[in-house]
Amino acid sequence: MLTNNPPDYLGGGFFQSYVIQPLLWSMIIYFVWLLSRARALGKLRLHRLLNWLALVCAGFYILFMIIGGLLNGFGKSPYSFTPLWILNNIIFVGTSLAGMEISRAFLINRMSRHRAGLSIVLISLFFTALNLPLGKISVLHTSPDIVQYIGNDVLPAISENVLASYFALLGGPVPALLYRGVIQAFQWFSPFLPDL
Repeated sequence: MLTNNPPDYLGGGFFQSYVIQPLLWSMIIYFVWLLSRARALGKLRLHRLLNWLALVCAGFYILFMIIGGLLNGFGKSPYSFTPLWILNNIIFVGTSLAGMEISRAFLINRMSRHRAGLSIVLISLFFTALNLPLGKISVLHTSPDIVQYIGNDVLPAISENVLASYFALLGGPVPALLYRGVIQAFQWFSPFLPDL
């Protein structure tokens, strides 16, 4: 909540994005790690296969994004590719991704002992709500804007979170980190992105 809607006293711009947010995510990683590591429901011997499956799913996601780019065109990435900014973005994306996936695995494996399907749905909706930029909702006034917001932001975020939650349920944070990490790496570190 603080990362999507930061209060004014946390500062703005670079300090808030590249210092405060990584510190907040690092604290979440530390506290969840201290609480305990809930055991995933998947069999231990299948974890390596599950990691490969997560990588394959992320690869298909990127492949479909590239196909969409071939149909609609590509645009230049808005991110800087100087070594300093690449390092800043790795810290920013890495801490938020690790914090989210470690906490997702903890929450879903704590809740899912009796109702795995319900816990996947609830955790997926929770993490979707955390990731959606709430500022966009306040500027939606017409039906086409609302439909475009749902199609561009809400539905893809829900589907990504459902699969990440399923991976976290079966294999803990590692497959979910692999899946979302490859997707985030493509979005943050590719010089050209599909203009969808």
